[in-house]
Amino acid sequence: MPHSSLSPPPSGSRAQDTRLIVVVGTRGRARAASALAAALSRTRPVRSAGPRPFSVVTADEGDRCATPLAPEVTLVLDAEVAHRTHAERHTFKECLDRVAPSGAWVVSADSPLSRRLTRYLRSAASTRVVTYGFSEGADVRVLDAVTYGPTLRIRVVAAGDTVDFTVPATGDDTARLPDTHRAVAALAAGHALGLDTAEFANALGRPRGTDRGLTPHGEAGGVTVVRSDARHPTEMAADLQALREMTRGAPLLAVYQPGRAYGEQHLGTAMGHALTLADASLVLDPSGAGPRPQGTAATAITSETVVDAAVSAGSCAFALRDAEAAPGFVSSLVSPGDVVVTMGDTGAELLAPKILAALERSGEDRRR
Repeated sequence: MPHSSLSPPPSGSRAQDTRLIVVVGTRGRARAASALAAALSRTRPVRSAGPRPFSVVTADEGDRCATPLAPEVTLVLDAEVAHRTHAERHTFKECLDRVAPSGAWVVSADSPLSRRLTRYLRSAASTRVVTYGFSEGADVRVLDAVTYGPTLRIRVVAAGDTVDFTVPATGDDTARLPDTHRAVAALAAGHALGLDTAEFANALGRPRGTDRGLTPHGEAGGVTVVRSDARHPTEMAADLQALREMTRGAPLLAVYQPGRAYGEQHLGTAMGHALTLADASLVLDPSGAGPRPQGTAATAITSETVVDAAVSAGSCAFALRDAEAAPGFVSSLVSPGDVVVTMGDTGAELLAPKILAALERSGEDRRR
C-alpha cells in the first residue's frame, strides 16, 4: 500500500491505474495517512471498483493538489487551522475541480470552518461530501471514545449501524481527542470508498505497517492485556519501549515464551536484557525443540536461561515451566491499572485470551 507525500507520479502512470486518496491539513496528516494506507491494504476491494490498488498521499496548501491523478477521495483534517484565508479556500477550489467524478470529500463536522467548507463544497459541485466527528448529524458520528492504557476504544454510528473498534493510543488522556479525530477520519474515508464499515474499523485496529506489532486484546478487572508478535530481542525491546511510552508509567508485566530450545540459544541473554524494559516478566519454556545443531554440544535455551539474564541486569523475573499455569499466575500478580503483554511464539499469542479469562474469573471471585 503506497503512502507518500504528494509528488508527480512516475512516468507512464495513468489515473485509471490507481485509486488515489489525498489527505490534506496541518495536524496529524502523516499519521492519518499511514493508518488509512495500512487498513486499506488489509481490506477486501469493492467488487465494482475492480482490482486497482489504493494509493494514499499527503498534501498541503503549497502542493495545490498538483497531481495528474484525480483523487477518488480527499480527506480534510483540521480545516479550522489550515484554511482560513481566501487564497487557501481558492486552493481548495482547485482541488475540487480535480476530484474524480465518482469521488468524495471527507470533512470534519466539528469546527465552524469545516462546516463552512462542507457547505461550499456541496453548493459548488455535485461532489459527495462525507462528514465525521462528534457533532450530531455527522455521517460518521462518534458516540464514545475512552482510553484504556495503550488502547483507545471508539464507538461510532454510520448509516444507522453502530460499530465499536480499538486503535493504539499515542499518549495519555490528553491525546484522546486528536487520536479519535484521526481514527474516525480514516474510517470515514473508508466509508466514502464504499467499504464495509465494520470490516474497515477492524482493519484500522490492527497493527500499522504490517500484521506484526502490538494488538490490544481486552481489559478485565482494570488490567489491560496486549499481544505482541515480537520474538527477536530487538523487536521485544522496541515493543516494550513503545508500551512504556503509550501507557505513561503504568506497571507493565511481560509474559514471554521463546520459540525454540535450539537455534535461538545464543539469544537467551539478549532476550533477558530486553525484558528489563518491563517492570516484571514471566518467562515460559520454549514451545518447541527446533533442530539440534549437529556436531556440537549446544545447550538448549530454557526459561531459566532468560530469567537469569534479566535478573542479572537488575530486573524482576520469574521462570515457569508449565504454560497452562501462566494465566492463573499472572492474575495473582497484577492489580487494576496494570498492563500485561504476551510476547514470543504462537503459544504466547494464545495465552492472551486465557489470561483475559483468568482475570475475569478473578474479578468475579472477588465480587462474591
